Amino acid sequence: MIEAGVVKLVQRNVEGNETILGLRFPGWLLGAPAVFLDRPSPAAVVTLTRCYLRRIPVTQFMGLIHSNPEFSLFLHRTLSLEIFEQLAHSAGLAHQTARERLEHLIYRSMKVVETVETGEGTRLHLPLKQDEIAQLLAISPSYLCKLLDQSEGEGVLSRKKGWLIVPDRDKLWHPEPNSSDG
Repeated sequence: MIEAGVVKLVQRNVEGNETILGLRFPGWLLGAPAVFLDRPSPAAVVTLTRCYLRRIPVTQFMGLIHSNPEFSLFLHRTLSLEIFEQLAHSAGLAHQTARERLEHLIYRSMKVVETVETGEGTRLHLPLKQDEIAQLLAISPSYLCKLLDQSEGEGVLSRKKGWLIVPDRDKLWHPEPNSSDG
């Protein structure tokens, strides 16, 4: 279970090329579906920030499911959130612009990644390389550069020495509160 920090779920092909399957934030359980199905996980976990993870041995995990209704309910909600997030991600690829996906990633990251408040706004260092951000957004790195330049030109964000600076987080696109913003 992720208690603090951000991880990326990755899958590597036989050539060693890595595909990012998603990001996971505090409160997420990692590996639960693999335990239920008694299969190896299709994803590896790579920490992106300083993380605090709580390991639950399989026998204890399965015992909690059978003996603790609160834990069982928590697990059902967590697995439902996983399904919900995957569907929301697919829908976002189909119905959101790349710019909306970028701004939502920044908005969501501001909640869990270390930020610094300055007179310019909120400074944020995304713990991903530019090509990884592009991969998450399903766009090319060159198009990501274009979107960042466009956002900078409109005053939505600025870049300085590896930091993103968001003058007003309310200017970032983010879904309505009842949507997937966990």
